[in-house]
Parts: sequence; structure tokens; C-alpha cells
Amino acid sequence: MLPDWNYVRQVQGERIVLANAYLDMANRRRAERDYAAAQALYQKVVGIVPHDKVVWTCLGECWTNLAKYARAHACYQQALACDPAFVPALLGLAECTTLQKRPKRALKLLKRAEALMDDEPAANAQLWVAQGNACMMLADPARAERAYRRAMQFKPDYYPPYGNLGNILCERGEHAEARRLYEKAYAMGGDPVMGMNLGIQALLLGDYVEGWRRYAARLDDPRHLEFRRFEGRRRWAGEPTDTLY
Repeated sequence: MLPDWNYVRQVQGERIVLANAYLDMANRRRAERDYAAAQALYQKVVGIVPHDKVVWTCLGECWTNLAKYARAHACYQQALACDPAFVPALLGLAECTTLQKRPKRALKLLKRAEALMDDEPAANAQLWVAQGNACMMLADPARAERAYRRAMQFKPDYYPPYGNLGNILCERGEHAEARRLYEKAYAMGGDPVMGMNLGIQALLLGDYVEGWRRYAARLDDPRHLEFRRFEGRRRWAGEPTDTLY
């Protein structure tokens, strides 16, 4: 008996429409840095369309930001199984590999990605940031600084290298320039981590009012899932109390 092709086409069409709806919601959640919600939606997409390298790469990014590096690694590998020359997946895999404390392997992946790279500024900036992060893991801040500055040259409005270079300068005691870079990164990307870095620096310098105010930015970062247990609870503002939770 032959299948009912009209029915098959109808079902396939409905599944594609559903996948696109999930994808649109996932992309919006990822843009909002709500990586927990985004990954659940991307997971639904790959359940319907399992051979999309872009979706697998986005899912890998979500798991990376949720500090689930083994899961992220598997997603990037799935993307590369779809297309071994897909540069965004190679860059994501390299960053994930660094976070898994394998920076030498990450640098090899970045060399492979660089050989496939065109002149697209965003991808080149991401590559040099990833190289800088691997060099920091190798305790080579001088090489990392050069990489971050190279990233800035490729894409001056890409905020991560400013914050990462700020970390190097803060460690070196160059606090004025580090603060300038943190503030620039925060103004560009609105990333709560940059606000938190400003708070940590202020605390190190003894400015506790500004420091604790800035450090509280971590509580509003959806990537820090451990803080969600405090949602709906009143925050302590310094008033006399018997108990802190």
C-alpha cells in the first residue's frame, strides 16, 4: 500500500512550522541571556530538525553559558558532524574546550578555524577572544592581552575583549584603565558580569558602597541559576536583623 503523500506533506509542513516557532522563541530567549529557557526550546527544535548545524551550535552556546560543558561539547560535535568546516561550531567548541581546562587542545581547534576564516569581523573577533581565553588558562597573560587587543581591532563594538582585558589590567594593578574597560564593556553589552566585575574591583579598592551595589548585578543574571532560589525573597538592605538566608 502506498503512503498518503498529501498527509505526509501536511504533517511535515506542520512540524516545520512548529520548529520555526520554537526557534524564534529560543533565539529571543538567548538574546535575553535566559539560557535555561533557550536550551529547552532549542532541544525541541533539534528533536524535529536534527541536522541543522546552526541550531546545534546555538544549543552548545546555551549549555556553555549554563556551565554544562560536556553537554555543550556534544552539541558542537553534532554541528560539526553536519558540516566539519562550520566555523561558529569550531569557535564554540574551542571555548568550551578551554573551559574544560584543555587550552592546548582549544588552540589547535582555533588554528583549524582560522584556516577556514574569511574577513567577517565578528567571527575574527570571537576567534581572538577565544585564543586570549585559552592563553589565560595557560597562564600567559601577555599573549592573552595581544589576542584581546587584536579582537578589538577586528570589531571595536564587541564587548568581551574589553572586559577580559580589564581583568588582566586589574590583576596588574592598573585599576583606572581596568575600570574604563569594564565600563565600556558594560555600556556595550549590558552584561551583568561586567557590572559584577566593577563591583569586585570597587570592593578590592575599599569602596564598599559602590562595590556591593555593583556586585549585586550577579543576582539579575539568568546564567547564575544558583541564585534563582532567592527569587521572591526580600533582599537585606543593611537594616538590623536576626537572620540572613
